[in-house]
Amino acid sequence: MNHIDVRLACEPLEGCVVLELLGREAMDALSSWEVVVTIPGEVDLAALLRAPATLAIIDPAEGSARLVRLLIIEASFDLRHGRDRVCALRLSDPPWLLTQRGGYRVFVEKTTEQIVTEVLTGAGIPATAIEPRLASAYPLRAQCVQYAEAEWAFVERLLADEGISYWFETTPEGEHLIVFGDGTESHDGIEGGVTLPYAGPTGTELSSRALFSLEWEERVVTDRVTVRDFDVRHPGVYVDGHAGEGELGWLEYPAGVTTLEAATARAERRLEQLQRDRVTVTGESDCSRLKPGRIVEIAGAELFEQRMLITEVSHRFARPLPDGGRAVPYGNRITLRPTRSSDSGDLPPYRPALRPAPAVEHLDSAVITGPPGEEIHVDDLGRVKLRFLWDRAGIQDDRSSHWTRCLQLPVGASMFLPRVGWEVTVGYLDGSPDRPFVLGRVYNATAVAPYPLPAASATTSFQSWTTPKSGMTQEIKMVDDAGRQEFFVHASRDFSVKVGGSETIRVDGDEEHFVGLSLTSEVLGSHFAGIAAMQTVDVGQEMLLSVEGSNQELIGGAELVNVTGNRAVLADSACVEVIGAGYTLLCNQSNVHTAGACTRVVLGTTSLTGGLGVTESVAAARTYVCRGSRTITCSGYAESVLGGKRSKVGAVNERAAGNVGVEASSGSITAGTVEIHAGGKVSISAPMVTIDVTGSIEAGTLKLGGGKLTTSGSMTEVSGGTTTRSGGGKVGG
Repeated sequence: MNHIDVRLACEPLEGCVVLELLGREAMDALSSWEVVVTIPGEVDLAALLRAPATLAIIDPAEGSARLVRLLIIEASFDLRHGRDRVCALRLSDPPWLLTQRGGYRVFVEKTTEQIVTEVLTGAGIPATAIEPRLASAYPLRAQCVQYAEAEWAFVERLLADEGISYWFETTPEGEHLIVFGDGTESHDGIEGGVTLPYAGPTGTELSSRALFSLEWEERVVTDRVTVRDFDVRHPGVYVDGHAGEGELGWLEYPAGVTTLEAATARAERRLEQLQRDRVTVTGESDCSRLKPGRIVEIAGAELFEQRMLITEVSHRFARPLPDGGRAVPYGNRITLRPTRSSDSGDLPPYRPALRPAPAVEHLDSAVITGPPGEEIHVDDLGRVKLRFLWDRAGIQDDRSSHWTRCLQLPVGASMFLPRVGWEVTVGYLDGSPDRPFVLGRVYNATAVAPYPLPAASATTSFQSWTTPKSGMTQEIKMVDDAGRQEFFVHASRDFSVKVGGSETIRVDGDEEHFVGLSLTSEVLGSHFAGIAAMQTVDVGQEMLLSVEGSNQELIGGAELVNVTGNRAVLADSACVEVIGAGYTLLCNQSNVHTAGACTRVVLGTTSLTGGLGVTESVAAARTYVCRGSRTITCSGYAESVLGGKRSKVGAVNERAAGNVGVEASSGSITAGTVEIHAGGKVSISAPMVTIDVTGSIEAGTLKLGGGKLTTSGSMTEVSGGTTTRSGGGKVGG
């Protein structure tokens, strides 16, 4: 049988001859080829690096040629064969260049397929070179971060996380193709017919390509998987998914899912991934048509007679050298994945192995973002948007990230929400770069502390800016500098304090209140105000004090009420004034109106002085009880009593500088002793005057006029002076 030949086509290596070939191809991995070639003449190693090359494995017996599109990534040479140079080359697939590109990147609300396509096309791989063969639908990733990892490692990690395999193909035109698949239906059969016979160890002499050896291997693997996650929208219910039964369980947390359906699907894929190596078949052949990602059906071996997926192929080839070096005909060693187990049970689809995700064990800095013009941008859970300092995408608004939770103080329902433009420190939940959370704010040269430092290093401040930005702030500040300690509270507008129980405020120094508008104080219970020194209340306009119950004022010293205008005291019921010492009322005019009874008890002295006049009008009876002396001094005194008047005193002493007149239709004076002293005359005018005395009447001049004078008694004696009677009538009895 004709031997298989290997050739390499590369523009800088024109005319080269392949001497040796070692290659490894596998699903979910970049291929690695080591090729030794001879080159006539000079060679430019720099021109070789990154040069595209096509490896051709030519089988004259089958009339086939397998093409593999590659890229030279390493080259060296020596002069072992005269003038011909020997070059040792290492080649890989064109996406290998993505292993040399890396960094940080944020993807928001995109599927894995969309993210991978964006990364590949961004690296220069045309969209026509990407062929997805996916049977399942995959959910959007709220936030997916490439964190300090190569672009190809990031692509492999995302595909493995979803259970999506990839492999490479080369079209008949020599174009490179990346294929994605998630099931057996995604794979084509090998070219030239899907069946390959098993010939055994002696099959190398057959006229057709075949398998020479086969080995079946089974392993103990995980048989049960549980995935779990936490949904911030439903914190009381875990998002769990289960697959498989058995004692060898595997738990994945966090699973990166938010629904039970997605959790179940992920658990099933995880179980398939963990069981990917449960059954493997290895073999050797001389068939160059075997390549990863293709299906081959084995014939001629009872246990192996089924369709199998080729997962790995290792190639070897050596050309005879002029110096007699040993030739190695082309051959390969393959790894297969059966579709059925040894007990004829169906095996699940082949899945890639999980790739480790970067674990962030440090803090990052980020800037809060939001729509243009907004100063605060949060959702109903108080989450914010971020732009990481390492993010070079240039997105400055709310599209920069998914919603990110903010750490709050553990003091009940606290709420400190960062503002747009703030620089904040960011941690990562479970170390996952996809799950950042804001820890707190940090200052920089643009966003400085509210007070100059280090001068105000002993100041603690909680300050917030009014929004939209107006320059006003609200603040709680504590100054701890010795000798000028201060606790400062500032409200830019309204200030409300609600105390559920008791409140005690103690001020050892001065306290000052300034209210620009009205002040309302409502006390549902008792109100006590104790003032050790003087109290001053200055009311610019009217003052109203309304007391629904009793009102009592106790004054230890003097009381002065100075009213510039009128003063009225209205009592709907009784009015009682009890004065232990003197009582002085001095006013231009005084009106006291009492609808009911009015009682005034003065235990000491009462002085009533009217600068103009004093008028007292009583519609009903008036009783005046004075247990001590009573003095009325006035320029004129008038008293009008419509009904009867009765005065009962121990002694009466009335002195008038002018006339004293008493007019009444009837009346009587009853007293033990009555003395009337007048500087002038005393006149008594009445239709009839009766003076009933047991003693004597003494006067300088006693004039009787009008009617008759009647005396009764045992004796009437007139002595001294002159007795004059004017008018008619008789004297005597």
